[in-house]
Amino acid sequence: EFYETLALHFSKGNSTIKAVNYFIKSGEKSLKRYSIEESLDYFQKGYDLLGTIQDRTPEIEEMTIDLLNRWALVIYYKGTFNELAKLLLSYEHLVENMEDSEIKGMFITWQGFVSEFLGRYTEAEDLLMKAYKIGSRLNNQKMLGYACTWLTWVYCDLGKFKKGIEFGKKANKIGKIITDDPYIYFKSLSGIGWNYLLSLSESI
Repeated sequence: EFYETLALHFSKGNSTIKAVNYFIKSGEKSLKRYSIEESLDYFQKGYDLLGTIQDRTPEIEEMTIDLLNRWALVIYYKGTFNELAKLLLSYEHLVENMEDSEIKGMFITWQGFVSEFLGRYTEAEDLLMKAYKIGSRLNNQKMLGYACTWLTWVYCDLGKFKKGIEFGKKANKIGKIITDDPYIYFKSLSGIGWNYLLSLSESI
C-alpha cells in the first residue's frame, strides 16, 4: 500500500538502494493493475536513480540487470520493442561475464524475445535455447517457462510447427504450476493454437 510513498521518501535521502527497490515494487504493483504509463514511470525513476551510483560494484550491476528484466515486461505491453532492444544491447557486455543465474538467464530470454519480435528468428532461437539450457541446469521454472513460451512462437515463425507445439506444451505445463504469473500459461496456449492452425493451413 505504501510502496510509492516509501520510494519517494528514500529517494530524497541517502538510501538509494532502498529507494530503487521500492520503485521496482511500485512499478510491478502498477503493472498488475495494467497502469502501463504509471509503471513505466516508476521503473524509469528506479533506473535513473541507479545510474547516479558512482561505485559500480558487481552487486549494483546485477541489480541493474534485474531491474531491466522486470521493466522489460512493461515495455513489452507498451509495444516499443526497438526501445527495449537498444536498452538490452547497452547492458549485454555486463551479462556476458556473469555466472549463470536467473537474472542472467532472464536477460538472455528477453533478448531472444526481442529478436523474435524484430523478425530475427534464427538469432531468437539461439538466444532462447541458450536461456533454456541455463534454466535446465539451474532447474529454474520461471526461466524455463518464459524460454519455452517464446520458443513456441519462434518455431511457429520458422515453420517448425511440431517443435513449436512441443515447447508450447512444456511452457503450458509450467504455467499451470507458476500461478502467480499467468503470462506463461496464456501466451504458450495461444502459441500452441497458432502452430496447430498454421500447420493445418500448410497441409491443405
